[in-house]
Amino acid sequence: MEGPPSRGPVKGSKRSRAPTAEQRQQMADFLATGQSEAATAKRVGVSRAAVRHFKKTRGKAVSPGPPPFFHPEEEKLLVSFVRTKALLGQGLTRDGFLACCGEYVAALSLDRQQIARRYFNGKLTPGRGFYRLFLNRWPELTEYRVGTLEDSRAQNARPDIVARWYAALTLCYRDLKIKHPRQVLNMDETHVEPRQLLLEARTTILGGRGMRKPEVTIPSIGSGAAACIAAVTVSAGGLLAPLFLVVEGEAKGHAFAKITVDGKTTSVPLAARLNDSAMVVRRTPAGFDKRIFHVWCAHFAAFATAYYPGESKLLSLDGAKVHLSATGLLTLLRANVHVVAEPSKRSHLLQPLDNKHAFGRFQPSVRGAVCGRASSCVARGAAFNCVDMVECVKVAADNAFTPASLVSAFSAVGMWPLDPTKVPAEELSK
Repeated sequence: MEGPPSRGPVKGSKRSRAPTAEQRQQMADFLATGQSEAATAKRVGVSRAAVRHFKKTRGKAVSPGPPPFFHPEEEKLLVSFVRTKALLGQGLTRDGFLACCGEYVAALSLDRQQIARRYFNGKLTPGRGFYRLFLNRWPELTEYRVGTLEDSRAQNARPDIVARWYAALTLCYRDLKIKHPRQVLNMDETHVEPRQLLLEARTTILGGRGMRKPEVTIPSIGSGAAACIAAVTVSAGGLLAPLFLVVEGEAKGHAFAKITVDGKTTSVPLAARLNDSAMVVRRTPAGFDKRIFHVWCAHFAAFATAYYPGESKLLSLDGAKVHLSATGLLTLLRANVHVVAEPSKRSHLLQPLDNKHAFGRFQPSVRGAVCGRASSCVARGAAFNCVDMVECVKVAADNAFTPASLVSAFSAVGMWPLDPTKVPAEELSK
C-alpha cells in the first residue's frame, strides 16, 4: 500500500527498535502495578509509543500499522495463481505482477473489493511498494521477462521449447507430488457438427450400376441441433470426467429440450442423456467464451473436489486466451487443480486428446452415431433434434474414450509416463 511521502527522520533522532522479550515482560509488570505510560517507558527504556502499542495489543507481538490486506490463505492462493500464470507462458515483472494482483482481487467478494479500495488508494491494484514486500515474503518467486503471448506462439515450434515443456512437467510432478496417473488430466474442446456430417455422408454414397446420381434422404435438422462444442476432460489413469457440452441457444443455466410423445410435450434436461454429473449449457453461437469457461471451471472443480480430494491434480490446457481468465483459474486452484499450458502449434504432438487414441477415435464414432440416428429419424418422419445430437455424443464418447485408449493417448505423447522421446524429432523441423 502506498501512502503519503515520508518527511524523513528528525535531525539527530534515531529510529526506535522494537521492544525485546525482556522489555515486554517488564512493561507488563509495571503496568500491572498501576504505573503510568510515561513512568513505564522511562523505567523500561522504551518510547511512550511502544508502551501505548503494548497496551493496545494487550501484550501481543503485533507490528504497528494496519494489518496486511491479504489473509494468509488468500496470499497462498495468490502465489499459486502467479505460478499458474507462469505455466501459461506469462513472465513475472513488476507491472505484470501488479496486474495479476488486480485480477485476483477482482475475483474476490464485493466486500473484500471494497476493503481493497481502502487499502490501495481507491483501486483494486496495489502500489509498487507492495511488489517488493511481497517478493521478500515469498523468495521462491523469481522475476523474469517473456515476450507477448503471440510471440511465444510463433516460437513454440522450436525443439528447445518442446524440451522446456517436458522440463516444466517434471518440476510440476515433483512440486505437486504427482505419483499416480489419475492426477494428470487434459481438457480440450472438439466440434460436433451433425449437419455437416450428414452432408458429407451424401458425397460418399456409391450407387449401383447404371446410377448416375445416387441420392440419400437426410432428415431436417431441428433448432439448435446443427452443431455443438464438447469439452472433454480425461486422466492418464483412463478416466473420462463428466462431459460438458455447449449447444446453440440463448437460455441461461442448464439446457432443456422440448419433445413430444403421444401428443404430450415435455421438457427434457439434455444433461440427463449424457454420463453422470454431465452439464449442457446454451450459447449463440455454440462455443467457448470467458463466461462459458467460468461455468466449465466451476463444473470441473466440483468433480475434482470429490475425486481423491487429498491429492493435487495437474490439468493441461491449450494456450487459448479464453483459458487465461483469472476467475476460472482461481476456481480450479481452490479445488487443488493446477493448470499448465501446452506450447501452441504443437498440440497434435503434445496433447493427449489430440492423439489418434482419443479424438482420433471419437470423431469417427460421432460420424457413425449421427448417420445411424439420421436413418432412424427418416424412418420415423422426425427431425434430427438436440436430444438426438446429445445422445450421439454420449454413444461416441462411450465407444471412444475407453480406459485402455486413454492410457494409450497419454503414453503416446510422453505425458504419462513422462518420456520426451515420444515426440519425433522430424516433426519439430516441419
